[in-house]
Amino acid sequence: MQAGAGYWGLRERGAWIDLSDCAIIRVEGQDRIDFLHRLTTINVLALRPGQGAYGFLLSPQGRILVDFVLLNLPEQCWLDTQRHFCSRLLDLIEQYLFMEDVRVAEAGDSLVAAAVEGPESGQLLQALGLPAPDEPWAIQTSGPFVIMRASWTGQLGWRIYGTAGAVQQLRASAQATGIPVASAAEAERVRLENAKPHYGVDFDDRRLPHETQLLCGISFGKGCYPGQEIVERVQARGQVQWLLVPVELDAVEPPPAGSPVESDGAQVGEITSATYSPALSRVVGLAYIRSSHAVPGREFRVGRMSCRVRASAPYQGP
Repeated sequence: MQAGAGYWGLRERGAWIDLSDCAIIRVEGQDRIDFLHRLTTINVLALRPGQGAYGFLLSPQGRILVDFVLLNLPEQCWLDTQRHFCSRLLDLIEQYLFMEDVRVAEAGDSLVAAAVEGPESGQLLQALGLPAPDEPWAIQTSGPFVIMRASWTGQLGWRIYGTAGAVQQLRASAQATGIPVASAAEAERVRLENAKPHYGVDFDDRRLPHETQLLCGISFGKGCYPGQEIVERVQARGQVQWLLVPVELDAVEPPPAGSPVESDGAQVGEITSATYSPALSRVVGLAYIRSSHAVPGREFRVGRMSCRVRASAPYQGP
């Protein structure tokens, strides 16, 4: 299968990604830091202005209701989540608000996101006249843009925030300098090569954080937040029934989501998402596997296809 310039750009040099699936919520007010600290799995009190983090809002039963990237800016916080789950996050925030001085609103077109990702994406960003913060989740402001080191696909990359008009102008400048634009399908292919889970696809409100292995979204030992008791109990016990792991299949056509993963004729898991990788010449994806079977190199069957757990480490941030 052939792959386009955007795919190879992400893998070999760098490419632009339109993050139209992202929606940003502004959180303002004097109590915003303390409120978000008590509401989320992030140690917001430990974040200085110019720092961000990835985290969750959990149910009291410890299930993941929504995930997001938090940006701590001098006068406000931004919550970057998927557009499809933006209303859910807004509703949940408002349910927990009582007398706090906190105001929340979706930014709309006044604040949109894009990304430049790939092995040389830092140099490409600097060639556009923008900074490339070194530390994971670090934030810098440059003119009309806010730049954050955060990855959509699991490649080295930086997220760019600005008005819709400013971001579109920057996109045109990027293309003029030879930076290819990666389509949503190309970005999806690369994120599965990098085994980066996405909410609503690879995990949802049925899953515990430990099952996803996205422990970069949990600040252990912080103060009380919804679901903390369950999180700490699972952490102390050190075991869950299911684990989300990267898999590869000796095939060209990816199996659909929900396809059973079998061992000795018994189902031990299911595929959440999969794609063909031109770079690896095989299908790669993510699957929930019983934790007792989730061992790198372990062989399974998905229909008539051979499947195995990849040796890749679970994704843990940029």
